[in-house]
Amino acid sequence: MVIYLINKLHKFKEYTISLIVILMFILLILFSKQSLLAAQNGVNLFLNSVLPSIFPFLVVVNILINLDILKKICRFFNPITKKVFNLPGISSLPIAVGLLSGYPIGAKISNDLYEKKLISKNTAEKLLSFTNNSGPLFILSYVGISLYHDTATGILLLLTHIISAISVGIIFGMFSKKNTDRFCIDEQYERYISSNNSNIKKNISFSQIVIDSVKNSVNTILVIGGFIIFFSVIIELLENSNFFYILSLPINNLLVLLGLPTNLTIPTLQGLVEITNSLEALSNVTNANYVYKVSLSAFILGIGGISIYMQTLAIIIDNNLSTKKYILGKLLQGIIAFILTYLLIVYTPFFNLGSIETYVKPSVAVDTVLNTEQINMFLDVIILFFVFCVFYKMYIIKKLYRKK
Repeated sequence: MVIYLINKLHKFKEYTISLIVILMFILLILFSKQSLLAAQNGVNLFLNSVLPSIFPFLVVVNILINLDILKKICRFFNPITKKVFNLPGISSLPIAVGLLSGYPIGAKISNDLYEKKLISKNTAEKLLSFTNNSGPLFILSYVGISLYHDTATGILLLLTHIISAISVGIIFGMFSKKNTDRFCIDEQYERYISSNNSNIKKNISFSQIVIDSVKNSVNTILVIGGFIIFFSVIIELLENSNFFYILSLPINNLLVLLGLPTNLTIPTLQGLVEITNSLEALSNVTNANYVYKVSLSAFILGIGGISIYMQTLAIIIDNNLSTKKYILGKLLQGIIAFILTYLLIVYTPFFNLGSIETYVKPSVAVDTVLNTEQINMFLDVIILFFVFCVFYKMYIIKKLYRKK
């Protein structure tokens, strides 16, 4: 009976996927002109923004991984990464570069370290959960200045993006078993790089390392470009078929009951698929409060969307790394970024300058014995109490973990 149900489930899955592909093919025919324009926009985005900003990082990091300097990085950062993230010192490379470069460099480095047997599978999967992040240049220049025309907004989004990513790393470190990677101990690392099975050989010339790094980086950047173009077309097809509008209807009904705006639902849903077009759509909504627009932008930057997920999957699929921790980590990062951004806009003068006149705190859309000011005060107390409980719980868990 169980085997029969499993077979039926597999067949249903196959039929569903086939149906989706057929529908996509039909939509490509019906909206061929729009699809062509979307593909052209994807190519322009890749050539003008992604390629020049990410490709140099890929080459340099590939060179760095194949040099003996990795041992010194391990030795220096091992005490820090061990205490903060419960990870070996070599993890500092994907953590730092992942925060400074952009999607999907953090995933690429984590995958390469695992492929060279410098970290365990468990460590690689943990690193995927919080090292694959949006780059500072994209957040500050594109989102902050180009979309919101405000440097403070860009700084706010970058700050909450970094803090939320680091928070996910700390949380995963708290609730995971003690790390067993030992490659950062000098003697064992020396034995590793001198072994016959090692990919890091001291006798390989620097020119050969550069050539191999460029080849490897070209393959990776082409995969990234392919997904950017493909998902640009997918977004256009979904918009023209009113997919997001239909999906937003039940969500909007719930938001109306809660007294929250509904005009940001569709751009946010778009962000679950692809972030660039979604962020632009959010910024272009004119009759929406600044706090909601920017907080949802922080959420979208945190989760990355299906497009970034597929780019990451394409990088790690050969090594059979699981994406369960990645999905959970990105969802958690998006939620933390949303909460932090909301609180900083509302309670920090530096970040709420652009929203003093337009921002109105949410009120419940039902008749109550409390007036609006009392309800808003009550909501503020709940939010502050929740944040206090979260940080206090993290402190207690960390304290208990250190005693062990």
